[in-house]
Amino acid sequence: APHIGDFCSSRPRNPYMSSQPLMGSDNERMGADGMPEMDAAEREKGMASASKMLVGAPIIFTAVGFGLAYGIYSFGDKSAYAARIAEIAAKQAHWTYFSGFVFHRLSGFLNFYPVMYKSGCLRAKSGNLRANPQIYEAVGENAPKNKIVMVESGEVGRMNRGNRSLHHFIENSLPFAAGLYMASAVFPFPAFVLTCLFAAGRILHQVGYSSPKGYGEHGLGFMLASLSTEAMAGLMLLTGIKGLGLL
Repeated sequence: APHIGDFCSSRPRNPYMSSQPLMGSDNERMGADGMPEMDAAEREKGMASASKMLVGAPIIFTAVGFGLAYGIYSFGDKSAYAARIAEIAAKQAHWTYFSGFVFHRLSGFLNFYPVMYKSGCLRAKSGNLRANPQIYEAVGENAPKNKIVMVESGEVGRMNRGNRSLHHFIENSLPFAAGLYMASAVFPFPAFVLTCLFAAGRILHQVGYSSPKGYGEHGLGFMLASLSTEAMAGLMLLTGIKGLGLL
């Protein structure tokens, strides 16, 4: 589990802990508690923008995933794919593929929903501070007001971000695994290729996140893993739709 750094203690600092109170960028306005200093208008703007993404992103991601899936179907062995889908539809099992797609979209919503509130307390430029899935504070009599976050610097910081990448994998791997199981029955080789891309993306994500710079270096891995996941979901949706005879 990630180690949590107490940035508000008056005790001597651990040498692995950052010398800065928190992990915002150099030109970011920080409050006395170590968090980004944001007025009400900025908080509301950030949350409003994230709320729109909460609605719009699933539509865009579904369109991208379905487009990739349709490309796989169109330029692959269409006769074999169609025969397998017909067998699935004959058993009414195409509804299972719709179920897998719904589960995939549920996972995406649950992962993205907290970002709406994250946008109300952190900026896009808040750097490695954004790697914290939770922000803590001390309680009790005479407790300091500073927030408590993960250590950023040194090997401890790199371990924290590596573990955060692992948590991100756990958060997103279950719908991919479900898609892999179902899509392989219709699109075995494409599912294998997508799994390889997903694996490469997750490795790049963890290596990048645990690099000295951290936040931002995981971008390429995130993109590869996300595209392969959406394509896998698209294959499930395509199978369900074709099972209904709509395409």
